[in-house]
Amino acid sequence: MALIEIMSSAFTQYRSGLVYAVQYGDYGAAILFIKAMSAILPPNFRPALPPIPTPKDLSSDLQDKNSKWDWCQRANYLMEEAISKWIYSNLARMNM
Repeated sequence: MALIEIMSSAFTQYRSGLVYAVQYGDYGAAILFIKAMSAILPPNFRPALPPIPTPKDLSSDLQDKNSKWDWCQRANYLMEEAISKWIYSNLARMNM
């Protein structure tokens, strides 16, 4: 149970960072937070995140945030689902 509580604090910090990044339109930082959340899960619980959108050139990267926003939405759903599965798996092992 202590492991879940310890990890919960880390996930909360990453979620806060993700929210702030999205609020300010910094989708590069949002992508970083989602990938970091994935990294702290055990490897067998990490979701298969979609490929990160890569720009064709600098101007398209600066002007087109839609593809990064779409990626963040899809990846965040997968990440939250993976976290939930990890938590429920641990609770089940403890017979809770």
